[in-house]
Amino acid sequence: MKMIVLLTFLTVIISAVPRSEAADIHWCPGLIGLSRQQTMRINVNNFGEATTFVIAIIHDADGNVVKEFPSQMLEPKKTLSLDFSNGDLGPVDLRVVVDFINPHERRAKKLIKTARASIEIVDDASGKTEAFYAPGDGIGFEPI
Repeated sequence: MKMIVLLTFLTVIISAVPRSEAADIHWCPGLIGLSRQQTMRINVNNFGEATTFVIAIIHDADGNVVKEFPSQMLEPKKTLSLDFSNGDLGPVDLRVVVDFINPHERRAKKLIKTARASIEIVDDASGKTEAFYAPGDGIGFEPI
């Protein structure tokens, strides 16, 4: 019940803030190959001073939505990890898009300096990270 109330609250807050008045950036690093029995872990960080909303969507190479994570509130100085397991689907190319929305900030350039995202590819059997992608400051981010 608490989860339903929280999601309803987040939906109302996000929809109440006009996008033209909120800083909104997205991160899309390009296609990422995922093999059988691997998990893609999307790590998002908020190094800013204000709460930021995060929306993450995984698409296949043709642009079809494979997984859409519920929008989440990311408190200042916190990190959030979102996992997508490939299971037995076999090799697949995926594209990750992460939107960061900060209703307290109007300048996207400032949000670019405080939002970070990275991707880990983890082997399901061993639990070891097989690949890690973490661009430098502001790389891969675009204002919307």
